[in-house]
Amino acid sequence: MTVVDDIGTELGRRDLKVLYEPVTSETRIAAVTSARIDLECGSTTANAERRKMAAFSPITYVSAIKLLVERGAPVGSFRDLADRTVAVTAGTTNGVWCARSSLVSASLSP
Repeated sequence: MTVVDDIGTELGRRDLKVLYEPVTSETRIAAVTSARIDLECGSTTANAERRKMAAFSPITYVSAIKLLVERGAPVGSFRDLADRTVAVTAGTTNGVWCARSSLVSASLSP
């Protein structure tokens, strides 16, 4: 893995190993802060609340909330989600945004 190789080079170590530890959107911050894992490589949003708990690398890409609906569905914006069921990944900033947004009055299904 390039990330681990780069870290090893920076630290002058060649003995770094990658062990995969399953985490979810809800458990990944706690896994890092409890030292269960050393590094989480994922799409974790570096917001102010999370920065109080963990250190983040510089941003490598920017993403945005996207809608995925059946082709031909009458949904062109978040406002069209009223009275619909919206599936979100539990523990994500997208889920929090949808739950708090005045644009979405849909029922959320984690």
